[in-house]
Amino acid sequence: MPEGPELHLASCYINTVCAGLIFSGKVEKSEVSKNPEVLFESDAPHRALCFVDIRRFGRWEVHGTWQLDRGPCVMLEYEKFRENVLRNLSDKAFNKPICEALLNQKFFNGIGNYLRAEILYRLKIPPFEKARTVLEALQHRKQSPDLTLSKKVKLKRENPDLLELCHAVPMEVIHMGGKGYSPEPSDDAAAFEEWLQCYCVPGMRSLHDGNGRTIWFQGEPGPMAPKGEHQLYSSMLCRVLLLLVGLGEAGRSVACCGIIKVKETSDALLKL
Repeated sequence: MPEGPELHLASCYINTVCAGLIFSGKVEKSEVSKNPEVLFESDAPHRALCFVDIRRFGRWEVHGTWQLDRGPCVMLEYEKFRENVLRNLSDKAFNKPICEALLNQKFFNGIGNYLRAEILYRLKIPPFEKARTVLEALQHRKQSPDLTLSKKVKLKRENPDLLELCHAVPMEVIHMGGKGYSPEPSDDAAAFEEWLQCYCVPGMRSLHDGNGRTIWFQGEPGPMAPKGEHQLYSSMLCRVLLLLVGLGEAGRSVACCGIIKVKETSDALLKL
């Protein structure tokens, strides 16, 4: 799925190329194409938007809104997001490992696979630690009332907690730009690859979580790790996956959703 930064960058791209244009007229439903591309065309001026749905379960709604079960945005509604998580720690969603809870859009709206890996890695939190155990500690985190505002800001920047990083890390990606969403033709995925510290980085460990998604990490997985699960990725495969992720949602769909079967590809590369 597209993560928060990609949705934001894509919306910025569309707003840039469509600036000053008005789309009007009757919306007509056409036959379902055998191809993944869905075109939105305009005769005057001659412009087209293309929605590429490789996985074939996307949809477009006129005047649509977010699903009712989506929580506040981690990027644009940070205070509401933080309050929503800490107020609902009794929810059964937090019985799961923290790596799985981070993908629950009811509480972590905008966090996806690569973001969860980067956030947990920076804090050295085992991905299969119980989510409630990790987050309950934040309820008791208090700053000294004697600290000045500048010192509080400095402390937050130098020693962020998990919820703060759920905001800060996606914002880093947005400020980096690129990833195939820039209107400029010089867009390059190299900066994103260099920015990653954990996700698909050679030398990191990986396991499948309870939903079958791959989580990348360093060190011990934690007490709720699946038993008997072993994953091995070659450095070459890691670079292939990084390239696909750097190309945006289309590339990530190819890498993570079955068009390239990771286990079979890994076995083939290891034989080279």
